[in-house]
Amino acid sequence: KFCHDTITVVERNIDSCVSGSIATRMFWLKSLGDYWRYLAEVDRELGVKSEIARNAAESAYRAAIELAGSAGVPIADAVRLGAYLNYSVLLFEVLDDQQGAMKMCRAILDKAAAEGVRDANNPEIDLIVGYFDKNLALWEDAIEAEEEDEIERDMLGSASNVHEEIDLSKLHL
Repeated sequence: KFCHDTITVVERNIDSCVSGSIATRMFWLKSLGDYWRYLAEVDRELGVKSEIARNAAESAYRAAIELAGSAGVPIADAVRLGAYLNYSVLLFEVLDDQQGAMKMCRAILDKAAAEGVRDANNPEIDLIVGYFDKNLALWEDAIEAEEEDEIERDMLGSASNVHEEIDLSKLHL
């Protein structure tokens, strides 16, 4: 209920800031994605596969990312990085697109390195980029452990991935 109530408030803020700053709209779109993702995560824990929450979260994150990319917001922007970070979590944890999530993390880390993001001495940005590093390491370990389990169970192949392969160019990466 809290998430649904918050989503209603966030959607009102998005609607009211159409002519507002890019940063404000990005913030509200990222927030909208976050609350829809929370719902999708709860649904998943309860064994419910809610396409509405999953699709709404993905749509909101993509809208924030598209807005940032088309407006030329630098990669070293905390809201832009936060949208990418949380979208990668959605991909990995909810949409079962582990490879897409890791591909996005690697692309962000490469772009951040190329643009000297970590050299800017911005603690907030350093923290967010650090989360990309940590998530990527955790996810790689999890996939390696899963592959080892599959070998032990003598299972061939991998689970089918119904999620469309991530296109980094559409994410301005």
